[in-house]
Amino acid sequence: MTSLSKRHSGLTPLTPILFLLTIVLSLPNAFTAVSTITAGGYHTCALLDDNTVKCWGGNQYGSLGLGDTSARGVGPNEMSDNLPVVSLGSGRTAKAIAIGLYQTCALLDDNTVKCWGYNWDGELGLGDTYTRGDDAGEVGDNLPAVSLGSGRTAKAVIAGDCRF
Repeated sequence: MTSLSKRHSGLTPLTPILFLLTIVLSLPNAFTAVSTITAGGYHTCALLDDNTVKCWGGNQYGSLGLGDTSARGVGPNEMSDNLPVVSLGSGRTAKAIAIGLYQTCALLDDNTVKCWGYNWDGELGLGDTYTRGDDAGEVGDNLPAVSLGSGRTAKAVIAGDCRF
């Protein structure tokens, strides 16, 4: 038995689908649609119809973008209206989201990209190896956008979750 199957021995192939259906059905009534649900190694994010982002699941490295390391969605009353919206910066909304193993990236309405979470090998694209999103004051306006070069903006964002 692999370490993955040992940790998740009670799960069946339908468990992720049933879990996601439960999450979608418990989103706030104010939102009429979920644009996108993206799952990574240990967390999941939804891009809602108002272009805000909500994330839940494992958060060891701040991958939920909430300025802490507390997991969300594992206890009662942590979802729906109680699940915080990820702060992308003043007046910023998301056009797309992508998730890696422990990181999340959002393509913003101004075609910039912001990434948060684990950053051991520079996965966040910020020119350093500091993890972002695991402490207060590291997200929102304090989270820098990825520098793509003078006059360059992003059209899409994709993340991976494998290390070799």
